[in-house]
Amino acid sequence: MTNDRYPCMPKRCSKCKREAVVSQPYSGLDLCPKHFAIDLERKVKREIRRHRWLSKEKRIGVAVSGSACSCTLLHLLAAITRERRDITLFCLHVNDGTMDKSSLVKEIAEIEGVGLVMGWAGTQPETRQTEDITGEQLNRWRRNHIRNCLIRMAEREKITMVALGSTLDDEAESILAGFLSGEISCILEPDGLQTIGSQYQVSWIRPLRMVPRDEGNLYAEQTYPGTRFPRSHYGDASRTGLAAHPESSGDSRRERCQDHDRNAMIQKILSDYTSRHPSALYSIVNLGEAIRSAYEHTDQYREN
Repeated sequence: MTNDRYPCMPKRCSKCKREAVVSQPYSGLDLCPKHFAIDLERKVKREIRRHRWLSKEKRIGVAVSGSACSCTLLHLLAAITRERRDITLFCLHVNDGTMDKSSLVKEIAEIEGVGLVMGWAGTQPETRQTEDITGEQLNRWRRNHIRNCLIRMAEREKITMVALGSTLDDEAESILAGFLSGEISCILEPDGLQTIGSQYQVSWIRPLRMVPRDEGNLYAEQTYPGTRFPRSHYGDASRTGLAAHPESSGDSRRERCQDHDRNAMIQKILSDYTSRHPSALYSIVNLGEAIRSAYEHTDQYREN
């Protein structure tokens, strides 16, 4: 990483003056590998403490697709709970049929010493009218199907809490999509996933929700050097609709292209605005949290 003022010189860590590997415009810090890891782990632990996610005995499943951020999440939760005898951790992997990452996930789970639970979710509904389904409908079906598969796996292992790899970027994109589309569900439920056809109750947590996506990816690359990670995972592409769609023709393909263009537009808006206002993603996420809190208080008021 080069110095902006002196391009021929590398940037130095703001903490120890070693060579920096990451620059954080939102904090004004440049960090070396050691202090970058400390900073990211502090963000995750702060979020866990704030929501009291690990306050009592639990069986926790970590949804790991094989992406960099999902592997980062598994590593962090394994490290945090390693000395906790009251918490049992599981690695939950759903093969959605788009890309087989089972061998990678199995390897990561073995490294972390976490039991692996496998599941299967198809890539599209079993209907002859698949070609008439829009990209957004298909992605919504896939997201719900993946979550229901996670619920079935959790019920089988008596897991009461599932951790998702949603990052700061994922949540900000979902909230902005909610404002643009007028769908309040995108703001109230940032993962964009709903539970359908199941009575088993699972708590969903997002420990990486204050961690930028690029930093989550970099942490995984540092933790598992030499590993090649796919892009898509439960927390971003599979939720926002960026996952690949099956081939189709006519109006259906055009509508799916429009869905992809919308998601690309949302990412471009956030990227352009963040380049001028580095803390914009945090502001959007905090705004979404304030809206959810107000909505919950309104519901409580109506019930009373």
